[in-house]
Amino acid sequence: MRNLQSVLSFLLLFGLVGNSQAAPVVKFTCSLSGNYQERMSVPGTINIPNEATQGTVLWRSPTIRGVFLCKNTPNGQSHTLAYILNPNKNVEPLGLNLDLGVTYNGKDYTCQSSCNIELKAILPSCTENCPNVLVPFNYSLFIVKKTPPGDNQDDVVTGVNSHKVLQLSGMDAGTDDPAKMWGLTLADLHLIKYIKCPITVGFSTQNIDFGTMSSGSAAVGNVASTREVTLFANKDTSGLCRGDKTVFSINAFMKAAPLSAVNAGENLLIPYGADNKPFDSVGIQLLRNKTVIPFNQEATMFEASSEISRSQKLDVNLIWRTDRPVAGRFRGGIIMEFYHR
Repeated sequence: MRNLQSVLSFLLLFGLVGNSQAAPVVKFTCSLSGNYQERMSVPGTINIPNEATQGTVLWRSPTIRGVFLCKNTPNGQSHTLAYILNPNKNVEPLGLNLDLGVTYNGKDYTCQSSCNIELKAILPSCTENCPNVLVPFNYSLFIVKKTPPGDNQDDVVTGVNSHKVLQLSGMDAGTDDPAKMWGLTLADLHLIKYIKCPITVGFSTQNIDFGTMSSGSAAVGNVASTREVTLFANKDTSGLCRGDKTVFSINAFMKAAPLSAVNAGENLLIPYGADNKPFDSVGIQLLRNKTVIPFNQEATMFEASSEISRSQKLDVNLIWRTDRPVAGRFRGGIIMEFYHR
């Protein structure tokens, strides 16, 4: 009889452990317009000069803005959202020479510091009948060269055609369902290539003085002052590049330098005043062929051609943003990243 009681006690304990293991793990989900997976392609050929230095940005996507639709589960927990760069954790996802990154709220991130980028968004906790939650987002992808200049090469840089670059997730591991979380794959990576003969790009001047403007003539949207600057592009024709007939184009990605800003929805650079705060009386715009060059978006500077040397005049306009401007000095800066195409 004692042996039988011992066996029954053991079987009862086994049953309780089995019930505990069967408890489901509840996770939250996020989609974009009902889609969990998206694709983006690089915009045609991206040419890399062999002389490109480590850290050179080769391409940036436009800034993408939208709203994620997220739904929590009734587990009483809140969740901090994050972008996960290179979610598959490939050691060299784009090969030895390239790195990928994401720009969030105007700041660049790569996996060199951390692949987990905390978003300014929290999915609140709920106990039952959890509602849908709208989470605003923004991002821009970029590809950067992570190796110093090398020997002359003229071939494809990366051995992959596409790669999953970004995944929405929770900062705490295991809190979301990867199959029902938004992710982004970058395609057409085979279009990234080396070119043997580099192109040098530069301006006729890097400093522009608008002089003194009279506030009495101020009217919103009018040009207060204008200047002209010339952009040059010259192909190397020495050594192995002598007689080279390669066709190339030059695109630029224009953004605000420190102590400057670009307001959302307004294609003007806002300079800063002597107090290191935005000087809201004026804004600055650049025009190519009488067309305004957009900020935070790739734009053509030189069309495709095999010409050795080219130049392009750009107009730089100072625009009134108010009819009652504040007197004072101001300064601003523009960073232009140039891409070989």
